[in-house]
Order: sequence, then structure tokens, then C-alpha cells
Amino acid sequence: MTYSSSLGCREADLPRRCLERHRLALLILAGLTAGCGAHQSNPLDALPEAGVGRVVYDAEVQLALDSGSLDVQTALHFMAGESAEKQIRLLLNRALQIRELDGSGVVSYRVVDSEFSPSWSLVEVELYESPAPGTTTSLRLSYGGRPDFPPDGINGISPDWVELNLDSQWFPTVATLDHEMVGDLRVRLPQDWQVASAGATGFDDGSHIIRSRIPQVDVAFTGAPSFQQVPGERFTVYFLQDADRRSASMTLEAADNCAQYLNARYGERDAFPGGRLVLANRQGPGYARKNYIVLSEVDPDQSEGLHYFLCHEIAHYWTRSAGAQSPHHWMTEAFAEYAAAMYLRDRFGQSAFEQRRSQWEVMGRSHGPIWTPETTGRASFFIMYRKAPYLLSQLEDRIGAEQYGRFFERYMVEHIRTTTELLDELALIAGTDVEQWFRGELARQPPR
Repeated sequence: MTYSSSLGCREADLPRRCLERHRLALLILAGLTAGCGAHQSNPLDALPEAGVGRVVYDAEVQLALDSGSLDVQTALHFMAGESAEKQIRLLLNRALQIRELDGSGVVSYRVVDSEFSPSWSLVEVELYESPAPGTTTSLRLSYGGRPDFPPDGINGISPDWVELNLDSQWFPTVATLDHEMVGDLRVRLPQDWQVASAGATGFDDGSHIIRSRIPQVDVAFTGAPSFQQVPGERFTVYFLQDADRRSASMTLEAADNCAQYLNARYGERDAFPGGRLVLANRQGPGYARKNYIVLSEVDPDQSEGLHYFLCHEIAHYWTRSAGAQSPHHWMTEAFAEYAAAMYLRDRFGQSAFEQRRSQWEVMGRSHGPIWTPETTGRASFFIMYRKAPYLLSQLEDRIGAEQYGRFFERYMVEHIRTTTELLDELALIAGTDVEQWFRGELARQPPR
């Protein structure tokens, strides 16, 4: 599917309704910010200031529950970084039709197939010229339709449940998938519904308002007319049925315990502020954002597994990614996996840790390498979640708990995003011999 449209580019051409009801947001194209603005948002907060690599959106979505369709209007500004180009590339669900896309400096746009997923499109917006670093390009996007939802059951729109996130690409994201997003979203749903998301929520003028101030990879939320809640010290759990109350209580306890554990070690400068947990009444995988976690099929009798899953996801509050498709993304998952295993060791004993370590070794030994200077793409699941954390366990054995604790803390608190940075830190803490050994193990090929 390919189509294109020539557009006007004058600021005066933006719709009056957009100018009256939507503050223009900021979509930043290049790089990532070093900080992540970790304070808990207040519903009365204004939109935050822009920074290079940070997406700030101001959007409204109208949901048609019976048909499973949506209608979205979003105002965006793009701030140019050092490597800004004449083309802005966005990903969007292939089944959604763009009705309007215009703004200052925009010449035209076209929609082509995306290489990431057969159900996604790539929206290429052409500009008159490459914007100078620090300048902004205004953009207004209006689109709608019934999304082509993935078969895993995570996303959907129905009269009793709405769940939307990156998996369906219902909201435009920068095509490189190496950005962060904050902003305001107005969700047109009945007032008796409740909405859970990464941001603070409220209801005003017929809309549920979600104000997210902690940068996330996407715009994600769930909603239902029958949500019940169990609040805790750091989290609130949302669930649908009384039968799930025990699962909700166990989930809350596990999340609070792990957040306390991680905050004590890595939260002095950037403490985990708390978040929202959703027990989804569906099959299919769970997922997490920095302060928003969705679980399905929770078994309250499997306490160790529940703690492990939640602690891995909460640890991502501190892990920093160079981009989901980056060759350095192995660190994001391996360090979260190891943080969860260390928590199990602290709470359930050495045997719980050794069980995970054995699984890593067995399931990861035939995969690799983890990283070399020539690596250009994202590592596989078994490398990131099995082989890489096993290598971290070998490193702990080699340098001892004290040095390893310092090394692990440096990764978690210093916003390390590349393997080269990580190796430099290891050399400073444990010496060049250990750094050279670790570098070699990262590049090790699997046995034949």
C-alpha cells in the first residue's frame, strides 16, 4: 500500500480547533536525553519543556467501542537535533487512514510499507529544508479507522475493555524507535470507566485525561467500566473481578517489595516513584513500561515467579536503552534480568538464584555472540535474556561481590547506553585484564 499527498505548509493552515483546544507538543528527532524526568506528574502540570530526543504529545482519541475503531487528533512539534534531515519518518498502524497531516515547513507526505511489521506503515513527511539544530517544525496529524490488531491478544477495543500500546502502533512513533515520549492524552470514554496508564489520570469535559511525565517508549493505556483497585505504598493494582482480589494483593506485595529493594540500591538520585499495575482478564503476554505494568494469568501460588517478573520490569526504570533495535539493547534486558535474579537471591535464597543461573546457561549456550564492534542489529531473545545474564553471573564470580556491586550500580545510575561505555566502566572498576576478558566473552561464538 502506497499513497501520497501534497500539503500546504503555512501555520495559518492549521485547523482552528487544533489551535484553540490543543497546546502544540514537541516531537524530538535526534538522540536521547540523559535524564528521564522521574517525578510523579500532577494532573494540573503544564506540558514539560522539550529536550533533544524527547517526544511531547498533546492528543485526543475518540473510541467507538462497538466497532473497535478510533479517531485521533494529535498536535506535534519537532525540534531538530544536530543530524536533522529534510524527512520526518513515523510509524503507524497500516489500517488507520490519515485524513490530515500538515504544518509549517511541510511539503508533502507519503505512506509506504514498514519493514518492522506487515501491519505497520511508514509515514514519510517531506520538509522544505533540513531544520537547523534547536529549531522546531509544527505538525498536525488527524487519522482514524479500525486498527489491525496483532494476534497475541494484547491490544483491542471492545464495549468492556480497551488496551492500546506500541504493539498495535495505534499512536505515531518515530520510526527509529529510539525516542522517549511524554505528554497529555484525552481519552473519550464514558465517565463511569476507569483508565490506567503510566501517567496521572483525571476526568474533565467528557474525557479521561492522562498526563504522562515519565518518558516512555510509547503511549499506552488500558480502560474498563468495571475496574476495582487495591492501593499500596508505591503501586495501585487494577483488576476486574472479585475472584482476582487475592492475585491483586499478591501482585501488590511483590511489586512493593521489589521497588523497595531496588530503590535502596539505585534510587538515591532517581528513586522509583511508584506506578500502576493492571491484571488483564485475557490470555497473552504481559508487558511493562517504567511505571506501568500489565500482567495476565497471574497465579498467586507462584510467588517466586511473580516476584521475578515484576522485579525485572521495575528494574527497567533504571536501565537505559540506545534504541529497541540497537546492538546495545542486550544490556537493557540482561541487567534487568540480573537485577531480578539478585532480588530472588536476597528474598528466596541462593538456590532460587542458582536455578535461574542454570536456566540461563543451558538455554543461552548455543547462541551468540552477544556483541562485537561490528554488530549492527538487536540481539536475539536468547542472547539478551539468557546468554548475556549468564555472562554477568560469570563476571560476578570473577571479580567478587564488592567490585561487581559497584559495576552494576554504575550501569544502573549513570545512564550507560552503549557497550563501549560499559567496557570503559568495567576497566576503571576491575582493571583492563577483566575488561579484555569480558570483551572476549561478549564476542564468543557458540560451540559447534
